[in-house]
Amino acid sequence: MPKSRSLSDSFSEQPAPATYQVGGALPLTAPSYVEREADETLYQALKSGEFCHILNSRQMGKSSLQVRVMARLQQVGIRCVSIDLTTLGNRHIAPEQWYASIIHDLAMGFSLRLDFIDWWESCSHLSLNKRLSLFFEQILLVQIQHSIVVFIDEIDSILSLPFPCDDFFVLLRACYNRRATSTQYGRLTFAFAGVAAPADFMLDKQRTPFNIGYGIELGGFSFERSTPLLSGLEPVVSDAGEVLQQILYWTNGQPFLTQKLCQIVASHFAENPQSSATVLSLVHTAILDNWEAKDEPEHLRTIRNRILSNTAIAGNLLGLYQQVLASEPAASDMPAQSRIAPSADPVQIELKLSGLVIEQQGWLRVKNPIYRRVFDTAWIEQQLADLRPYALEFEQWLAAQGKDERYLLEGLALKAALTWAEDKQLSAVDYQFLSLSQEQGSAAIEQTLASETLQREQAQIALQAAEDAAEMVGTARRLAKQTASSAAGHNRWVLGLTVAALVVVSLLRWTGILQPLEWAMFDAFTRLRPASAPDERIAIIAVDETSIQALGMFPLSDQVLAELIERINQHQPSMIGLDIYRDLPVAPGTKQLNEQLATTSNLVGIEKVVGTRILPPPGLKSTQQHGFADQVLDGDGTVRRGLLSIYQGERLYTSLALQLATGYLVQRGIEPKPLPDNHIQWGQSVLTPLVPHSGGYVRADTGGYQVLLNYWRDAEQFEIFSLQTVLQDQIPAGALRDRIVLIGVTAPTVNDLLLTPYSRKRNGVPTQMPGVLLHANLVSQLLSAAIDGQPLMQVWPAWLSYGWVALWTFLGALLGSWQHRWLGAIALLTLGMGLAAACYGAFVGSWWIPWVPAALGFGLAAGTLALVTARRSDRQQLRLATIAILNEQANNPAAAKIALEYLKQAENQRNQKRITDMIENEQSAVGSAILNKENNEALPKL
Repeated sequence: MPKSRSLSDSFSEQPAPATYQVGGALPLTAPSYVEREADETLYQALKSGEFCHILNSRQMGKSSLQVRVMARLQQVGIRCVSIDLTTLGNRHIAPEQWYASIIHDLAMGFSLRLDFIDWWESCSHLSLNKRLSLFFEQILLVQIQHSIVVFIDEIDSILSLPFPCDDFFVLLRACYNRRATSTQYGRLTFAFAGVAAPADFMLDKQRTPFNIGYGIELGGFSFERSTPLLSGLEPVVSDAGEVLQQILYWTNGQPFLTQKLCQIVASHFAENPQSSATVLSLVHTAILDNWEAKDEPEHLRTIRNRILSNTAIAGNLLGLYQQVLASEPAASDMPAQSRIAPSADPVQIELKLSGLVIEQQGWLRVKNPIYRRVFDTAWIEQQLADLRPYALEFEQWLAAQGKDERYLLEGLALKAALTWAEDKQLSAVDYQFLSLSQEQGSAAIEQTLASETLQREQAQIALQAAEDAAEMVGTARRLAKQTASSAAGHNRWVLGLTVAALVVVSLLRWTGILQPLEWAMFDAFTRLRPASAPDERIAIIAVDETSIQALGMFPLSDQVLAELIERINQHQPSMIGLDIYRDLPVAPGTKQLNEQLATTSNLVGIEKVVGTRILPPPGLKSTQQHGFADQVLDGDGTVRRGLLSIYQGERLYTSLALQLATGYLVQRGIEPKPLPDNHIQWGQSVLTPLVPHSGGYVRADTGGYQVLLNYWRDAEQFEIFSLQTVLQDQIPAGALRDRIVLIGVTAPTVNDLLLTPYSRKRNGVPTQMPGVLLHANLVSQLLSAAIDGQPLMQVWPAWLSYGWVALWTFLGALLGSWQHRWLGAIALLTLGMGLAAACYGAFVGSWWIPWVPAALGFGLAAGTLALVTARRSDRQQLRLATIAILNEQANNPAAAKIALEYLKQAENQRNQKRITDMIENEQSAVGSAILNKENNEALPKL
C-alpha cells in the first residue's frame, strides 16, 4: 500500500489510469471513447455526400469524432484526409502561402502524383482561388475515382488571418453547386469543425452567406451510451454505475470534464481504496477549490478567456450570462430551465460557443453544475466591476461614504453608464450610485431649462435688435453708395495722375530700362508673324557636319574650295558669296584656289573690318570682290540689325549682303540712288538708316549704315544643298541658275552661330542661326524691297512714339477713374487687348510701334486712378453710412449701436478710427447740429 496522501496531492501527482484521456483526440484504440448520436449522423451524412459542419465550443470531442468517422468511411472505400488549419500558420502568413499549404497538404494526404513546385509556378498567372479550383478539377478528382471527404479542422483559425478568406468559402460553395452539372463534384465532400458560427465564414455582407452544409449537433455524453467509461471505474469502486451517474450530473456529459472527472475518481480510489470521499468532495477538492491553479489541462480558463477576451462585447456576454444564471434556482445543484430564449443574436451565439451555456428545449441554461459553481454570481460581479465604465467615480464616491456629489455621473458619462447597466444585475450600491446621478442630472436639467428660458427671451430681444441693425447697415450702405455715386462728378485728379504716369514711363524709357522688354516683344512678334514664301532667288551651300565628317578635315583645304566654286559656277549662278574666311592658305590647292578666285567675276569673299582685322582672300583683294561679314549684336547678344556699310578711317567698307544684292540688282538694271538725309532710293523702296532712338532702342550705337532686319523665316525660307551634294554632282540641273549662291558653314562644331529672334524658347537651350543664314536673310530683305516693293522694317519718329504713349496713358487714366468698376475693368481688358493687337498688326505691316511703354503707361494710369477713385469713393460712402446710422439713434438706440459696431467690424483699423471720431463728434451737441445741417438734406432717411 502506498503511503497515505491528501486527495489534492493524489490528483496532482499520480499518473492517470490509461483508460481515460484528458484533452486531445482519442485514438481509435482508446477504450474510453463514448459514441454519441453525432457519430452516426456525421457518418451517414458524409457517406451520402453531404457537406457537414461541426461547430461547437472547445473540448467537446470534435477531433475524436473526426478520427472515428474517418476510419469508418475509409473502411467502405471513401478516401479521406484531414487538414488542421492551425498548422498552416495565421499571424504572418501571406494568402499565396496559405493556399499553397492547403493544396500541398491535400496532395500529400492523398499521395497524388504531382510535382507541386512546377505545377504551382505554371499556374502563377491565375488567381489563388482559380488555382485551388484547377487542383480539384484536374488533379484530385482525376487521380482519385472514389468518393472523397476532406475534413477541415480548427476552421475558426481563419478569423485571425491577416487577409479575408471569403473567396475560399465562395469556392467551396461553388464546388457544392457544381454537383448539379458535374458528376465529378458529386464525389467531393467537405466537413468543417471548429469554434465558430456559419455567419463567420463570409464577412463581406455584399455576398451570399455561407448557407450550405448539414449542421451536426454535438451533445454531451448520456448515461446509456457511456458504458465505455465504466471500464476504468469498475476495478476501483464497487458501485461504478452510481459513481458514473454522479460524474455525469456534475459534468452534464461535457466530454473533457467527464474524462477528467472519471480520471480523478479512478486515480483517487486506485491510490486510496479505503477512502470515504464522494464525487462531491472530489469535485470540490480537485476542481472547484482554487480552480485556476488546478485547471490543467486548461479548460475553465479557456471558457473564461473566450468570454472576456473581446472587451467590446464582454459586458454584454456577462450581462446575458447573468440573466441565465439568475433564472436558475440558487440553492439547487440540479440544472433548471432558464428563462432566456435563444435567438440569432450574435451575443447569444458567442455565449454558446464559449461552452458555458447550452440550448435545451428552446431555452438557454448553464451547461453543468461545475460551470455554475466556478462562474457564479460573485465571479460575474467581479468581472463587471473590472469592466464598469464608471469605476473611478464609483470608487471615489464610496471612499467619500456616498456624501460627495462631485463624483456622481452627469451628461454623456451618465448616459453611457445607464446603457451599459441596462441588461445587467448590479449591486444595490451600484443602483444607488446611478439613481443619485440621475436625480442630480434631473435637477441640473431643470435649472438649465429655467436658465435657458430666460436666456432665450433675452436672446430673442437681442436677435431682433441684431436683425434691425443688420438691415440698418445694409440700407445705410446702399443709400450712401447711391449718394456718393451721384455726387462724385468728374475726378479732378485724372489730368494730374495722367501727367505723373507719363513722366514715370518716359523716364523709364529714357534710362533704357524698358529696352530689353521692347526687344523681347520685337522677338515675339517676329516669331508670331506669318511665314513668307521661300525666296527662290537665293540658295545656300552648307558645309554641314556630315560633309566635314565625309571629307575628314576642317578648315576645308584650298583645293576643296576651288573645286566647289568651279562646280557651282558650272550651274551659271548670278552671284556667289563665299562666307568662309580665307586670308591664309590651307594647302593643298592654294594656287588653284587663287586662280579660281581671280577668274570668277561673280564671286564675293568676306573680310572682317570691326575689331580684329581679317583680310579677304588674296585672289579677291585686288579686284575689290569682297565684303565684310561683321554683325551688329544688341545688348542681349541677339542680331536684330543689319550693317550694310561702315567707314574705317577714310575708306568705306560694304557688307557681303550689300555686295551680293547690288551685283544681282545691277544685272537687272536696278541701281541705288542717293536721297537727302542719307536715304537711298533702291528700286521700289527707300532705305532709311537707323538712328540712336529708333523704335525700342535708346541711345543705340548706329554707326555706319544700319537697317532693322525684317525676318520672315529662318532656314525654311531658303533652299539648302550640302557641300557633299555639290562635290558629287547631285544637284539638279538648273537648281542654281541665275540665283545668288551663298557658301557657308552650318556645322555646330565650327560655332559660326548667332542668336536671333527665333532663338528664344520657354524651355531648353536657345537655338542659334548660322551666320550664312543671317547674310541670306539680309540679302533677301534687300532684294524683296527693291524688286517686289516689300516694305523694310520701319519705325516712328521719337515725337510720334511719345505721343502714342501719352495717348494710351490718358485712356488708362480715363477708364481707371470710372465709378462703374466692373464696366471699367471690362473696358480696360478690351482696350489692353486692342493695344497688343494694333502693335502686332503694325509689325506684320513692317512697322515697329512701341508696345511696352504704351502698355505700361496704360496700366499704371488705370491702376493708380482706379485705386485713388475707389479709396475716395469708399471713404465718402463710409462717412455717409455712419451719418445715416447716427441719425437713427433716437428711433432705435439699441439697433443703431449694434449697427455701428457691425460697420466698424467690417472695416480696417484706419476706417474704424474714422467711425469712432464721427461718433464722438455726434455726441457733442454742436457736432450733432453741424452733421444734421450738412447731411440731412443730402442723405435720404433710412
